[in-house]
Amino acid sequence: MGFLQLLDKARGKKKETKETQKLLTFASEQGITSLFQLLGMVAKANGRVTRGQIKATEQIYRRFVPESFHPLAKDSFRKGKELHIDKEVVSRLTFPLYWKEEGRWLEPLQILDLLLSVAFADKEYGGYEEYIVENARATLGVHMRTYWILRDTLAEQRGITISRDTASFADKEDISRKNEKKTAPPPKREKLNRSDALEILQLTEDATDDDIRNAYRKLVKKYHPDLLMSGECSDLELRDAIQKFREVQEAYEALT
Repeated sequence: MGFLQLLDKARGKKKETKETQKLLTFASEQGITSLFQLLGMVAKANGRVTRGQIKATEQIYRRFVPESFHPLAKDSFRKGKELHIDKEVVSRLTFPLYWKEEGRWLEPLQILDLLLSVAFADKEYGGYEEYIVENARATLGVHMRTYWILRDTLAEQRGITISRDTASFADKEDISRKNEKKTAPPPKREKLNRSDALEILQLTEDATDDDIRNAYRKLVKKYHPDLLMSGECSDLELRDAIQKFREVQEAYEALT
């Protein structure tokens, strides 16, 4: 039975099975509402919503939200555009997205990645966009250095220039980078097939759902940038860890 069918079946039951409860925790109505209101705030932060930002948001709900919840995501995005940009509002929306118990929907870096993807879709970044993302980062407890490197890595991939008034660990890199010819953004990555996803998680074709979950948790702990902050590591090592962390997330999403 597919994921969406299982969700629909679960709604018709008074008592849900452990399996359906586990699936439903990945995309609760509260989580979807909070995420897409935040995305609406980011999209409207600089005065107007561009087609690129709308397209980026559509890609997010198609990737992360069950089809039956797409109308909720769209409505939440519209309402988010009308919200007053305020630290308390951002914190209130961000807090429900990250749960400590097993089965949480999104990781903190994933949430920041999604917010940045919509912010960068208008080819600019700063002002209220950065204010929203920064307050979300603080609520999620992501280390500032980790956020800077994630932001600069994504900006570089998308050809976005970060304001020099904003602190950036990329500024500390070799000054010769300024003289390098700008390269085109990388081609759009297609969804991983099962074989490639299993290889990233270091599993074989006969891997069970439990094997996939266990491998995912093990690798997330290994490459989680915030955990690496407890030891000494260079900016390059931290950037590599972020890239590995994102690959593990994509592989897990492709398999589940």
